[in-house]
Amino acid sequence: MERQAGVRAEEAEATASLGGSNQAGEEWNREGASGPPNTKDEQLLKLPPPGRGWRGLELVAAAATAASRGGVSPDNSIEHWDYRSKLAQIRHIYHSELEKYEQTCNEFTTHVMNLLREQSHTRPVAPKEMERMMQLKIHHKFSAIQMQLKIHHKFSAIQMQLKIHHKFSAIQMQLKQRTCEAVIILRS
Repeated sequence: MERQAGVRAEEAEATASLGGSNQAGEEWNREGASGPPNTKDEQLLKLPPPGRGWRGLELVAAAATAASRGGVSPDNSIEHWDYRSKLAQIRHIYHSELEKYEQTCNEFTTHVMNLLREQSHTRPVAPKEMERMMQLKIHHKFSAIQMQLKIHHKFSAIQMQLKIHHKFSAIQMQLKQRTCEAVIILRS
C-alpha cells in the first residue's frame, strides 16, 4: 500500500513537471473529467489505478525523457506518423499520375511517328528528318517548335502533336500544383 502511494506520488510529480501534457491527460478525458487537474492533489486523485492495464509510469517516464531531449511527446509522434503517412500517400499519387502522363506522352509520340511514316509514302521524308522533328518536340520550347512548324507547314500532324503536347504539359503542371496544394493543406 505504501509502495503504491509512492508510485502514484512519482507519477504525479512527473506529470506536473511535464505541465500535464501527456497521455495521462487523455486518460482523464476518457474517464469523464474536463481536462488535466490543476493541483498535485487533484492529479494524484485523478490518476488511474495501476492494475487497469495502463502503463502510466512508463509513459510518463518516456514522455519526460523525450521532453528533456527536446523530442516529441507520444501524442506528437502519432501526429508526426500520420503526417508522414499522408505525405507518402501524396507522393505515391503524384508518381503514379506522372508515370501515367509519361506513358500517354510516349504512346502519343509513337502515334505521331507512325503518322509521319505514313505521310512519308506520299511525300518522301527522310528518317533523319523525322527524328529531328521528334527531338525538337521533346527538347525545345513550344515557341521554337512553332517557328520550325512555319518552315515545314506540310507536317500538320506534327503541329497537332505540339498542341496536344502543350496541353499535356499543362496537365502535368496542374498535377504538380495539386500535389503542392495537398502538401500545404497537410502541413497546415
